[in-house]
Amino acid sequence: MPGRWVEMSSKRLKNSKTTVRFKVVWSIVVSLVLVISTLAYYHLVPVVTAEAREVMSGISVQGVDLSNLERREGVKRLAELESGVRDTTVNLLLNGTGYGVTLGELGVAVDRDKTMDRALAMGNELGAFKRWYAEVRPVDRPMAPVLSLNEPVMREYLQNKFGPLEKGAQDAYLKISNEDQVEVVPAVEGYSIDIDLLTESLVNQFVLSDNNSVNVPVKIIQPVVTTEQVREWGVTGLVAEFSTRFNPTQANRNHNIATAAGKMDGWMVQPGEVFSFNKTVGSRGVEQGYRMANVIVGNKLEEDLGGGVCQVSTTLYNAVLLANLAVEQRSNHSIPISYVPVGRDAAVAYDYLDLKFKNNLDSHVLIKSFVRNSDLTVKIYGAPNPDQKVQIKSWITKTMEPETVYEIDPAVEPGNQKVVQKGASGYNAAAERLVLVNGLEVKRELLFGSKYQPVEHIVAVHSEAEIPRAELDEDSTGGNSEGTDVEPTDDEDEDMPADDNLDKNPTSVVPRNNERF
Repeated sequence: MPGRWVEMSSKRLKNSKTTVRFKVVWSIVVSLVLVISTLAYYHLVPVVTAEAREVMSGISVQGVDLSNLERREGVKRLAELESGVRDTTVNLLLNGTGYGVTLGELGVAVDRDKTMDRALAMGNELGAFKRWYAEVRPVDRPMAPVLSLNEPVMREYLQNKFGPLEKGAQDAYLKISNEDQVEVVPAVEGYSIDIDLLTESLVNQFVLSDNNSVNVPVKIIQPVVTTEQVREWGVTGLVAEFSTRFNPTQANRNHNIATAAGKMDGWMVQPGEVFSFNKTVGSRGVEQGYRMANVIVGNKLEEDLGGGVCQVSTTLYNAVLLANLAVEQRSNHSIPISYVPVGRDAAVAYDYLDLKFKNNLDSHVLIKSFVRNSDLTVKIYGAPNPDQKVQIKSWITKTMEPETVYEIDPAVEPGNQKVVQKGASGYNAAAERLVLVNGLEVKRELLFGSKYQPVEHIVAVHSEAEIPRAELDEDSTGGNSEGTDVEPTDDEDEDMPADDNLDKNPTSVVPRNNERF
């Protein structure tokens, strides 16, 4: 029996040792758990609450390390970024051409406070455990800086930078060479910079993308007059031209001729449209650039604004006749003029006398008028017919001799005479237009008739006794004599010429009228 007890006691002892060992191990495990829990607590709590204290390890902004920095320290360190960001170049692409501008020029800067807010918030976005793990095993976490945008500065800079690069649309037009060759110059689209959209694109680019290239948005501007429109005008060459000469020493008249010719130059007349000289050239006042010069008032020459303009209307009239255009209104002067044959002048006065013609052709017609040296020239372009020839003929149908009128002037020495006004003959005249095609007459048209009053020959004598008896008898019976048909002469020029330096012969003509053609 004693031996069995020993055996049993030995088993019981063995079990007791195992129990003791287990308790020891368990105590160690519990202790380790407590230690680890304590350590985890002291490590995890700061991580969880770091949003208000310091940045998670591994976070950097363009090479500037913000790990474990509190707000104040981080904001201060971010100052290192400012010059680099300010000097960063953005490539703005306009029609395939790049324009480099810096962020500083665009009003872009680092917002250090918001950048720090973002850095502090990155840890919270991971969750508590992942953030704790990131603290235990830190990895690099680069982030972009938050940028501030001064849009008024950006907008002003972009306007100054790209505003001058805008290109207006170019209308198609007719280019006429010195040899009267007509060329259609095509229209060209223009474009303007959409500054508002460009500013918006740049703002979005900085917020949403790291790409440093931005396309500059443009608005296409269409031309008003297209290439097809100009071709449809049908103006292909010179139809007719006419020139008159003037006295180059009369400066005011010179100026008035050049002014009126310039207002008419480049005018386009559509098929069926009626051209009015007065409407086109306008009133002849000081505000319109006209000067005092000789004009015909009644049968006399007087100084008035716009003297010389009638030479422009007369030159146009003859060009219109040669172009076979339909004349609807024309008036002759009260006395003959020297720069065209009798019956081929065209007097105008803004308020009551006008020159009008209708474009009775199938094509548009373009008027080109200019002064060169002592010549005024009017050219009419359209669709020329090389087989057609136009001739203008005029002739005197009646000549009226001037009366001699005597005046009493005691200042005249007895027995002497003084010519106060030199007389001039009056005329009735007719004109016609002949149209020939391949040498054959296809049209003969009687034009406006003309009647020019004779100008009295005025002579001053000392007393009534010196007036010839025949003149006294004629005064009592009235009437005037008729002479033979002769070409009229005019010793005085009722208009004045243009300056030599006013050469208005452009090689490029952009038609102008109330339809912008």
